[in-house]
Amino acid sequence: NSYYLYVHGFRSSRGTFALQMRELPSNFNCNQAVDLVLNTALYGTTEGANVIPPAIGNCLNAVSTAPGVWYRHVEPLPGPGELSGGLLPELQIRVTPVTDGFVPQLSLFKGASCDSMSCLAGSVSRLSFEPQEGNTYYLLVHGLVDTFGDYTVELTYDGQEAQEVEPNRSTCDSPVGIPIGE
Repeated sequence: NSYYLYVHGFRSSRGTFALQMRELPSNFNCNQAVDLVLNTALYGTTEGANVIPPAIGNCLNAVSTAPGVWYRHVEPLPGPGELSGGLLPELQIRVTPVTDGFVPQLSLFKGASCDSMSCLAGSVSRLSFEPQEGNTYYLLVHGLVDTFGDYTVELTYDGQEAQEVEPNRSTCDSPVGIPIGE
């Protein structure tokens, strides 16, 4: 696809300008939640996402009035030969802001689908919970009040460290051409 952008000054004003383009998050809808990867720090952003209405995003101490994005974790069932029904280690979710001034809030839900989930926990920046085998958990990352920004999100079992994954960003090796004045 080709897109054309026309930039002009107000009335007879002229000058230089800076143009920044970035990809919008694809997980702004619960049904498009990104799977969390255990022991891996994923890069994310709420910039450009939709404001999540309080009726959907409010969960205990986390009040939704800012843009938010969704993640999902399915706690696996035991494999062949593994015991079922035992106590699982506590899962920890930590969101570390990259953008100055961004205060991440976390709303954690449990349910078979986005249409049948219920509030489990709400917190600022981090939370812990005891998972149950075979259950699906949905995490909404949103800002405090009206803040938005970039962050990393980690899902680990108690006491484990996450490996950081670099964000998928374009580089000067693969620039996107923007035709000017045709």
